[in-house]
Amino acid sequence: MTEANEQYDEGRINTINDDLIEKKVYHGPNNKIIYILFAITIILILGGFALFIFFYLKKDDPNPKSEIYAVNPKTNAEIVTLFFKDGYQYKNYDKVMDYMVENYIDHSPANARSNSDAVAILKIVGNMFSNVTVEMLDLICEKDMVAARIWYKMVHTGEYNKIPATGKTITFEALENFKVVNGKITESWGYWPEDKILQQIKGE
Repeated sequence: MTEANEQYDEGRINTINDDLIEKKVYHGPNNKIIYILFAITIILILGGFALFIFFYLKKDDPNPKSEIYAVNPKTNAEIVTLFFKDGYQYKNYDKVMDYMVENYIDHSPANARSNSDAVAILKIVGNMFSNVTVEMLDLICEKDMVAARIWYKMVHTGEYNKIPATGKTITFEALENFKVVNGKITESWGYWPEDKILQQIKGE
């Protein structure tokens, strides 16, 4: 190859490079922009998909939480616990009134039909038994319901079921269910094991 040809080829290559740069055919710097745009597109797609799944599942929830069910179950359990502690153990009857709605319904044989009825029954129990201790063995909360298993220890110091005071210490377990709405007990179901209580009082 002659010197003239070499100079011609070198000049031609330089001209081609200049043309590519001028026409922006050289992609080096623009690749970063493409990658950024691609990443943003992927993020937007994934974000939209996540929002779609969220609203779809929320819409199809067969048990949407109402205002009643939004109450924290732990709070319901605490209310029931305080009812027993203040009602039987500490005899804080004014506080017990606040734990229940005015038209509270007791579905047990005691048959209370108001919070004042419930307190009156608690006072009767307080005259029958003293030194009452209650322990919450189990508390199971489901929506607005609280199931309780309670252990009682007390001294027979007043007439119970036509039996005069014996001074005997008795213990027993009881099962009770409570409905708690907006921080107040509205209904309850439960019983005391009367046969077991009488057996201990009579010494059978």
